[in-house]
Amino acid sequence: MNTLLRKSWRDLLKGRWQALGLSLLVAIVTILIVGGKHTRGLLSNTVDGWYERLDMADLEIVCFPTHRGAIDYAKEIEGIEAMEERLLVEGLLAGRSIRPVPALVRILPEDAKPKIDRLRLLEGRLPKRGEKAVLVDRSVVSEYGLGIGDTVTLEVEEHKGEYPIVGVALSPEHVLHPVHPEYTLPLKGTVAVIYASAATTEGVENAERINSILFLFEEGADAKEIEKQLLDVLPVSVSHVKPRENDPGRVFTGMIVSTYDIYMPAVATMCVVIALTLLVLTCVRMVKRQETTIGTLLAVGHRPYQIALSYVALAVVPTALGTALGTLLQRPFAMHLFDGYADSVGFAPAIDPGSGIELPLTIVGCLVFSLLACTLPALWTARARPTQLLRPSLLRRQRRRQNVVVHAIARMRDILRIPISVVLGMTNVARRRWATTSAVLGLGGIFALVLAFLMVHVTHRVELEKSVERMGLDATVVFREPVFEDQVQAVGAAVNGEAEPLVAKIALFEIGDRSLFRRITGAPPGKWTGQLSLAEGRIFEDPWANEIVIDRWLADETGLAVGETLSLYPFPNAPEGFELTLVGILDGVSLGSAVVPIEIARALFELPQQATAAQIATDMSGIALETELWKQEGIESVFDMHRARTRVTGNFEGSESVLLFGLFMAIGIAVLFLAILAGLDAVDRAPDLAVLQAVGWRDRAVLGLCLTEVLTRGMLALVIALPLAPVLANYLLDQISEANHYRMALETPPWLSMSLVGLAMALIPLGAIPAYRASRRVTPARAMRMLTRE
Repeated sequence: MNTLLRKSWRDLLKGRWQALGLSLLVAIVTILIVGGKHTRGLLSNTVDGWYERLDMADLEIVCFPTHRGAIDYAKEIEGIEAMEERLLVEGLLAGRSIRPVPALVRILPEDAKPKIDRLRLLEGRLPKRGEKAVLVDRSVVSEYGLGIGDTVTLEVEEHKGEYPIVGVALSPEHVLHPVHPEYTLPLKGTVAVIYASAATTEGVENAERINSILFLFEEGADAKEIEKQLLDVLPVSVSHVKPRENDPGRVFTGMIVSTYDIYMPAVATMCVVIALTLLVLTCVRMVKRQETTIGTLLAVGHRPYQIALSYVALAVVPTALGTALGTLLQRPFAMHLFDGYADSVGFAPAIDPGSGIELPLTIVGCLVFSLLACTLPALWTARARPTQLLRPSLLRRQRRRQNVVVHAIARMRDILRIPISVVLGMTNVARRRWATTSAVLGLGGIFALVLAFLMVHVTHRVELEKSVERMGLDATVVFREPVFEDQVQAVGAAVNGEAEPLVAKIALFEIGDRSLFRRITGAPPGKWTGQLSLAEGRIFEDPWANEIVIDRWLADETGLAVGETLSLYPFPNAPEGFELTLVGILDGVSLGSAVVPIEIARALFELPQQATAAQIATDMSGIALETELWKQEGIESVFDMHRARTRVTGNFEGSESVLLFGLFMAIGIAVLFLAILAGLDAVDRAPDLAVLQAVGWRDRAVLGLCLTEVLTRGMLALVIALPLAPVLANYLLDQISEANHYRMALETPPWLSMSLVGLAMALIPLGAIPAYRASRRVTPARAMRMLTRE
């Protein structure tokens, strides 16, 4: 047995480069499985953990201002665990080098510690009791460059004051950076969130009242039944109701996680299959080269199982090194991947899920698989009789049937005068059918996956840009109070453009026995409604038509189809409403919004000939447009649509870094795959090099041989990948569309495929380096000794 043990270590040292390659492959498998699972845990804890740890409300009821304590009895309803009253006000924020921007101001209780929808302090401190100070949401820091110690000017109603920033906070209500109102649906188009101490409200009318009530439910309570009871007994006028699952940030972050659940398993599965395939292929070829040695061991009395066990080191040592390396690197990989997704949506720092069972299971699985991959081929070979394995390979080798492809290559060489090194390289690829087939299929799968992800990413970005483009014209303005048509047109004329009036409010939808609050936009048939994209149906053409168009998200949520009817009310228990027919379903990125004819919206909210907002179409843009619009009277907020598009598409910066990282990892696996195969080929053809060197071959010819082999396999893989990638991309788009509730048409710009081909052709030749280095070490004298031994 000592002989077998020494043989095992000798084989490991002789094949140290192949062993190192296997270690890297196992490390990649460990990183992808464990790091991918770790990232999923980070995302899950970030999305769900923040909500749980910060006690996000199960239900928010927004009402018209009323005095505190007026509805304390509501907490006695069975199933309600806690209730909190609060005041939300709309204002303007200004500061160092910041133009006034609309702000949602949340007034904190006296102790500055909310009990529901609590704040997580990221920097600084909470305001002291009686201190006039503010906390800013982290999006304000990143968007406007403000920080602790800066002083901001806050205007609420007619009250205006300057307050220091003492901290940066995160609220479970604002895990997304507020952007355009039709995108994330913040209150009245808010683009900044401020948490102000109670002392800052001195002089503010209704400062002692409340307009928002938060509820936490007991575990297992019937949320719908509690919501119904609350609406029946509350003595206040309810503006709208927001269950936890309908919070826009909650919905959007859920979409991000669902996209990760589509992407990451596909990447991990493909790379793991490739790595394990190469592991098996390498082990089989290493055993195949030692048939004579195995025959000798059988002849001197060793058992087949003993011989198989002598190959354990070839499996266990590289796998152990690979899993150790993968374990060390999986956490940085997970954090990098998470940071990419976090940058996409503005996540806060993650809550680490800690280690789980997946790490030991991955290590054990890799060890068992590699052990079987090495010992089973050896056991299969050792089943033969020693005489079958000991026959001299040069004298008794059976003449192999000529491969049709090899014959064609030889004929092509005679016709086209191809260099002999290229012909030999292509011949080696054709003769090693199993190695070539596995390499082409494996690499083709990797390249197809990479190209499919690039196509999906480009499609997603292009579709998002188009959707944001359709959300508005050149600018959107929101008025402090409803205004008449002449003032709307005056705003448009002030910027040498046109203005279309809008009525944007929260309304109550009643669909059968189901009630829900959603944002509606009343718009006239015109330029804006004409550019909306419809998944099905049509847009309304009559400003008085009893018709409605909803987005795909709301259609999927309610189960409504074109032609069905629903009822619309301005608030619960309203005496009158409208019965509308659904005539179209919008396609885009909005989360539960609807568009109705403007006269219907005006009649619903009793705003004859008035508007609450307007879309502006003009040739002006940027700061000049915003400056001119802010000069108009009665303007509460201004949204430059170009800036809104920049904010929204800027969410892709993080995901692009993740995609780029995955691209280089995939190409790295491909190069590693080719390098290991080329190294094995170099060892196998060492005797042949003696003959080639004897007839005068130079290093340049050997390099041409090695490059021909890897490039042929790489190009064949690309031939498979290019038609396969659109099929895979369409499958991924279908999955994403189902999760995100809107459809996308695959974008396949020619430069995308050419970029992948160029990158692959630039990196694939690196796989020839191991074979070339191994070939250079084979001197004529050494090769002749190898021939003599055979």
